[in-house]
Amino acid sequence: GVAFTFQVAALTATGGGLPSTPSSPVMPRPAPGAPAITSATPGNRQIQVTWTAPADPGGSAITAYRVTPHRGATTDQAITVAATARTATVTGLVVGTTYTFTVAAVNAYGTGRDSAPSPAVTAIGVAGAPTLVRAAPRNAAAVVTWVAPTSTGGAIVTAYLVTPYRA
Repeated sequence: GVAFTFQVAALTATGGGLPSTPSSPVMPRPAPGAPAITSATPGNRQIQVTWTAPADPGGSAITAYRVTPHRGATTDQAITVAATARTATVTGLVVGTTYTFTVAAVNAYGTGRDSAPSPAVTAIGVAGAPTLVRAAPRNAAAVVTWVAPTSTGGAIVTAYLVTPYRA
């Protein structure tokens, strides 16, 4: 809410030079406030982050959101999504690694404050293949058995899909 003007002077070994004429007055505009993360949901080597827009968009309309993954003290490459987005899917994550996320709104005057970090979420992957698959014939049916996969991709196996094929 305060206007400023600026003057510039050249500095040399002998001291400061004459100041320029003042610039036109400008009033700094605020960057957006912080969004609020509502969820972080794991998928196959990805996590979908959802948020609400900041209550204060700052001095102009929001033009984008920056979503940043964090692994402990390490900050990974942020992704940028459209201003209309309220979710982003961060891909290429390491299975079994725990992540948190922050989101910041961007407007013409800059990037606003980061949101509070999301709850910690562990990236998951797909389960490995079951082994030792056997089928035993029965009357108009078959009994199929197998050994569970050694890797579940970090998630709990909740069911198996058994698909018959004509030999």
